[in-house]
Amino acid sequence: MLPLFQPVLTQLQEQTQIPVVLPTWVPTDALVPSPDDKPQPYIDVPLTRDGHFQQVSVSITTSTRGAYELSLNAAPNCPGAFHCSFGLLAGQQVYRDTPSI
Repeated sequence: MLPLFQPVLTQLQEQTQIPVVLPTWVPTDALVPSPDDKPQPYIDVPLTRDGHFQQVSVSITTSTRGAYELSLNAAPNCPGAFHCSFGLLAGQQVYRDTPSI
């Protein structure tokens, strides 16, 4: 498990009854192509010289018995949305009658 998830793992496991599945790698590339061929950051947060987020943290946005949702953030105390959040991880209990995607 990535150390990134350690601060929220115990709380998450206490709040949900489903298995918590977490990635073994999180992309931290912060630059996207622009019309002038000069990559630009897609959110306004501190970056390393090579175009990666300087800091990455995780916060629990939703946690119930049968579901959870985690926000990947590129700044501490991120208010979410497009300010500094760059990803979302979610898990949900699935039943036979759960619609497929």
